[in-house]
Amino acid sequence: MGDTRSSEQMRTDIERRAYQLYLQREKANGGALEDWIQAEKEVKEDFARSKGLESVSHDHTSLRAVPRR
Repeated sequence: MGDTRSSEQMRTDIERRAYQLYLQREKANGGALEDWIQAEKEVKEDFARSKGLESVSHDHTSLRAVPRR
């Protein structure tokens, strides 16, 4: 159940960050995908750091993290 909450929260965080990036581009059209990918990368990296993990795969299909040594 905790994983579901984390996934839902992560998606919300990605949406919020993508919107912030859109606003930073002064609402210019044509960058939605790039905004989403950048937001996803940032949010997943923040999530991994908060879980004590070192890195995250950026294949955009799954969250895979490497434990810190």
